Formats: sequence, structure tokens, C-alpha cells
Amino acid sequence: MNGQPIYPAKSRGKRLGPLPLLRLVILVLLPLCLAMSGQARAGQTLRYLSEPGQSLVGLSGTSTLHDWSAQGKVIHGSVEFLQNLHAKIGAKDQAFPLVTAEHITLDFRIPVKSLKSDTDGMDDEIYKTLDSAEHPNIAFSFLSAAFVSQPTNNQYVFKVKGDLRINGVSRPQDLAVMVTHLSGDELLVNTKTTVKMTDFKITPPSLMCGLLKSGDKVKIKLAWCLVLDKERSLSKAD
Repeated sequence: MNGQPIYPAKSRGKRLGPLPLLRLVILVLLPLCLAMSGQARAGQTLRYLSEPGQSLVGLSGTSTLHDWSAQGKVIHGSVEFLQNLHAKIGAKDQAFPLVTAEHITLDFRIPVKSLKSDTDGMDDEIYKTLDSAEHPNIAFSFLSAAFVSQPTNNQYVFKVKGDLRINGVSRPQDLAVMVTHLSGDELLVNTKTTVKMTDFKITPPSLMCGLLKSGDKVKIKLAWCLVLDKERSLSKAD
């Protein structure tokens, strides 16, 4: 050996031609590109959109005369998350890992006039109280989330922090959110919370010369169905 270079004598001092050089580049770069492609697909962002007519939303409260409630089936919005969300949870972070907007987003809005009670008069009072002419939606914007239980194969339970907007007033709001993977293409998001009208600069309505007064607290409950936006999700993976 004596420190001599190991290659055939005929190739000593010769430069690689264009074809051998191209083959070398392909052999080096192709495995790297394939690995990067695999990582991109593993980290694919999936986007789910509201499935029309399949969701349920309810508002309810109390008054000095009787309880009241209104229901609707319209929730607009979307949920996005990384396909390999489980892989983002390391062994040391399995307790309550923080999930920022980089990993999941959740935003929805409820048209006020999609809510219906038992009577037209009650509907009109709800729309007036929530000032639907100026502020047509109840809306929630995601800020961050944390797991509150160990994820299973088809279900995630989060504590979500965000901004809830009612009557044009935004306030920080925490939601306990359960996201269930119903199938490969559908999600079900369940959550509920209680708010005070006065926190959103709403005066609880009073009728019949003050004989009927609404309570300040209102319960909001959602069962939100979403379906995979295949075109958007696939385009993000490419």
C-alpha cells in the first residue's frame, strides 16, 4: 500500500466526465431527497372544514319566569393539525405538552341569526340582545392548547386558550375541547363553556316592565362536525 491512492492506474489524474459526475450527484442526492420527502409527508398538515348541516350549537340561560334556550346547526370554521401529532410528544413531555399554533389551529364562528328558540318573539329578543345587526357572529380564535389527557388513537382532549368574541367584544376564554377522529375524513369537536353577558357589555334583557329578567350567565355548547379538506391538505404535503 505504502500510502498510495487506491484506484485503478488508468484513472489517476483524470477528471470525471459529465455523465459519471451526473451519476454521482444522483446517487448522493436521491436518498437525501427521498428522506426529506418522507419527513414532509409524516409532518403533513391536515385541514378540516365545517360539514354543512351536521353540527349542533346551543345557548341556554335562566330568567325569573322560566329557563330559555336556542339551538342552531351552523358553525363555520376550520381545524388544522400535524398528521404525526403523536410523534411530537416525547417521553419527557407526555404529561401536558404545550401545543402552539404551529401544531394545531382551531377557529369557529356561529351566525347569531342561525340560532332559533321556540318562539319568534324570543328569537327577536336574542338577536337584539346580541346586536346581530352590527355583530352577526359569535366567534372564537385559537391561541394555544395543552393536552389534558393522554391521547388515544382517535381522540385528543385539550385545554384550549383563545379569544371569544360576542357583541363585538373579545375576551380571553379557556375551553375544554374533545376532538374525536370519527373516520379517515371526519372530526367531531365537542366543547362547552359558561359566560356572563355583562363581561361582553351586554345588558341582560328585561321584559314585561321588569317582571321577567334574564340571568347574567349563558351556557354555550357545541358538537361541531368537520370533514377533511383533501385538496388543501394534499397541496400542503407537496
